[in-house]
Amino acid sequence: MSESIGKTGLWLFGGEHCGVCHAIRPQIERYLRDNWPDLALHYVDCEKASEECAQNQVFSLPVVRLYLDGRLYIEEVQVFSLSRFFKELDYLCERFFHAKT
Repeated sequence: MSESIGKTGLWLFGGEHCGVCHAIRPQIERYLRDNWPDLALHYVDCEKASEECAQNQVFSLPVVRLYLDGRLYIEEVQVFSLSRFFKELDYLCERFFHAKT
């Protein structure tokens, strides 16, 4: 992640033994595919990449971060509403992607 932090994308930090991570990942993938196909989803398995997660200050799961042009706009940790997250994502992406066209 460190080399791509300056880019635009959505990062999901999860783990093999994180039930919430397994539940939200397909929902986020489907939402991005249907609504924001140009927004890349990057999944980081913190059980396999614990050092990378620690370097990014991820100590509990799940963590979802939205970066636009290298700037952090959304960070959701542990328990959060996906519908509220999707509304905020739509608001930011509409402005970001439509401003670039």
